[in-house]
Amino acid sequence: MPWHPSVLKPYLNLLAESSSPAALEGSARSLQKPSAGNWEFAAYIRADFRKEEGLSILIELFENGYGKVVFSLATSQRNMALDVHNKELTGKYAMRDQVNRFPGRTGPSVLSDETTVAICCALRKVTGKNMKNAKALADSGRIEKLTNMTKGRGDRSSPKVMKAAAQVLNTSWQFRDLQSIYRKDGWNQNHFITPVSTLGQGRFKSHPSSNTTNQHSGSINSCIIVKTTPTERTLMHTDCVCCLLIAIKILILVTELTSQLY
Repeated sequence: MPWHPSVLKPYLNLLAESSSPAALEGSARSLQKPSAGNWEFAAYIRADFRKEEGLSILIELFENGYGKVVFSLATSQRNMALDVHNKELTGKYAMRDQVNRFPGRTGPSVLSDETTVAICCALRKVTGKNMKNAKALADSGRIEKLTNMTKGRGDRSSPKVMKAAAQVLNTSWQFRDLQSIYRKDGWNQNHFITPVSTLGQGRFKSHPSSNTTNQHSGSINSCIIVKTTPTERTLMHTDCVCCLLIAIKILILVTELTSQLY
């Protein structure tokens, strides 16, 4: 079975040694499903992935990757962060690259909306229930960028990007011990808890202010699901076929190695 921990090593080898974007994306995608959720084998895979130094491979690729490769890497990072130890390591070594991937303050974004959303979802998972990582996000200076993204300003963020950015801010505000630090930097609850009905309307200021009189309702509590077009679904189907072929090749390799051992 392609999600058994014994086939993890070949996927890591492909990620570490391949220079083909298609191979990198396919390998990262192949790690997403088996590493997701709370089932037993997923927990094994996340732990083995850390032991095999897979996190460092993802970090290096994420720093230099682009396009669909970054999307797949971000989703894999999110799944691996379900493991507490992986979450701590990702926050310490990978979050800087994650926040640096956000659209710049000037000029258009080189990432698609889907990739930006995937990065936000990874950040939300990494900072969730981890105050140290949430503080590191604040120290990175990207709170302003996230608030701008929720208003659709600067890079004209789409609604799904605005919602994903709002989720990250919502998660960050849940740590009461950090709220005094946020306020010291000039931020307040209005910047972190954005009602769904006001997303994109520019209701709140994008720069720090002392006004805290706005009331909030209907805040976002879950990572959004990105809808795909028929063309995108066709491409995803093609990617799945490629991943299946890779999995078959790996199974054949494992079978040959096993036969040699016995």
